[in-house]
Amino acid sequence: MLTTHTPLGNLLPRLPLRPAVLLLLLLPSWLIGQDCQLTLSGKVLDEGTSTPLAFANVWLEEATSGAVTDEEGLFRVAGLCAGEYHVEISHIGCHAAHLYLVLTRTLPCK
Repeated sequence: MLTTHTPLGNLLPRLPLRPAVLLLLLLPSWLIGQDCQLTLSGKVLDEGTSTPLAFANVWLEEATSGAVTDEEGLFRVAGLCAGEYHVEISHIGCHAAHLYLVLTRTLPCK
């Protein structure tokens, strides 16, 4: 039995080069165009004593960034995009706390 093979290129639709290049040029500008100027800030307190927890780590997994609390338990993470984040708060000698946070463009909450 004799079979013939059709080259794959003949089966795919032919796209003009110009639109394909334009798409590649627009894609990075769309990614850069995201408004990632949101800030997450707060205060970490000891669960048992309600005193500020100094030098605790606050880590946002999806942002691959975080902050360390100051002596008053305050932290600030800037340059975030709106979205969903898994937050881990950890400190030596304490169990880590895990939070799920949906960050949107709204007024500050207290």
